[in-house]
Amino acid sequence: MTVIDAPVEEVPVHVLGEARCHLGEGPAYDAASDTAWWFDILEKRLHEVRLTDGAVRLHTVPFNGERARLRRRYAPTRRRR
Repeated sequence: MTVIDAPVEEVPVHVLGEARCHLGEGPAYDAASDTAWWFDILEKRLHEVRLTDGAVRLHTVPFNGERARLRRRYAPTRRRR
């Protein structure tokens, strides 16, 4: 067995929200809105976190998240101010 003595890279980690998932999957990032998205498949919820201000929203979806793909057209409609 070969042992490689290489430095370990440290990667910063940040918790995006307090919400817990039963089965979280499908993380996606939208650079245009600086928003992270992921599904809680078992609870049929779409999590949304705006990284610029930390705003967190939970969206109940009428389908099992494992069958959906996050694309802009599936994202909840955003109200403009």
